[in-house]
Amino acid sequence: MTTSRRPHLRRFAAAALALAAFAPPQRADAQVNNYPRNLPWQPHLGIGYTANIPNQFVGVSAHAVTDLLGGMGLYVDAKFATESPEDKEWYEPDLTSAEVIAAGGDAELSSQGAWRSVNVALMRGLSSQLTVYGGAGYVNGTQYVEYYDAERQLGRAGVYWVRDEEESGTHVNFLGGVFFQVARTLAIQLGGESKPGGFTVGVSYLIPLNR
Repeated sequence: MTTSRRPHLRRFAAAALALAAFAPPQRADAQVNNYPRNLPWQPHLGIGYTANIPNQFVGVSAHAVTDLLGGMGLYVDAKFATESPEDKEWYEPDLTSAEVIAAGGDAELSSQGAWRSVNVALMRGLSSQLTVYGGAGYVNGTQYVEYYDAERQLGRAGVYWVRDEEESGTHVNFLGGVFFQVARTLAIQLGGESKPGGFTVGVSYLIPLNR
């Protein structure tokens, strides 16, 4: 009886070795990080730096994506301008853009705003590396226009800044974009905003919400 069982044992051992040889290897990062990769999105908290280029270079953001309602989340940020044309010596405080245009119109060179904004958006995780967001916010500030006076009576060598009263004040800002998760604890933010119009860029540190 013992001899008759040996061929079966040998076949069983050979089959087990064959299965082990062809079985897919376990991902080391999944074991080490204990990351919930079975979900199409990855629940996490995030905090980071954000900016609206070229108008607001200082900003902070925070967001959270959970498995609530299929990966929905919330995003908030606050952004600020770092400088204002009023700080320049060739700023003309007694003139406005409307007055310059009414007087005959010097050549317009550029424009710049000094804005402060607070925004809120809804988020949705689409995959383990991609999250989209869209929302609106409150923005307040002053818009400025730079002109050139051919007679060089204003500003510095004819170049001067004035306020644009029509574009200044309080506005609604619409924003949207994506977060690309490039590492377990790092995501890159790209998007756009309507007021002041620009491109959103940022980076966030992520805190995974492992289950």
